Amino acid sequence: MSTYSFRTPAKGLGGWLALFALGLCCGFVRSLLELADAAPAYVAGLQDEAARYPLAVAGLVSLAGIAAHLWAIVALFRKKRALTVAYATLLTLTLAGPFSLLPLLAVAGPGPEAAFADAYIAKVIVIVIIMACWYRYLCVSVRVRNTLVN
Repeated sequence: MSTYSFRTPAKGLGGWLALFALGLCCGFVRSLLELADAAPAYVAGLQDEAARYPLAVAGLVSLAGIAAHLWAIVALFRKKRALTVAYATLLTLTLAGPFSLLPLLAVAGPGPEAAFADAYIAKVIVIVIIMACWYRYLCVSVRVRNTLVN
């Protein structure tokens, strides 16, 4: 009796990896739209001398997150093994985003409620949990291992 299987190994952008790719691309567009929406308030905040340094830190973290997001998308579609590193970097920067706003608490003006609204914190927590689940998938999936060959 033969043990040969007609089933081919899972490979390529299909299954859960296709859903991951869709979410990654949609998340990138969402991040760009949120950055564009926040840009006028960011520029207005730079007029305050005391807020320049804290806003510069928050802005750099945001731009680094956009760059890591783009890196992850390029790595995915070029089938690079660096996808897991890029996605871990994106996850770390997403988690660091709220912490980059902490220096703004020392600036006179609106209280911590403005920088740390409950809806914002809840959104970040949900996003980080979802991203952690996807990172776990990237680390253990046979399809991902077979697809990321470069």
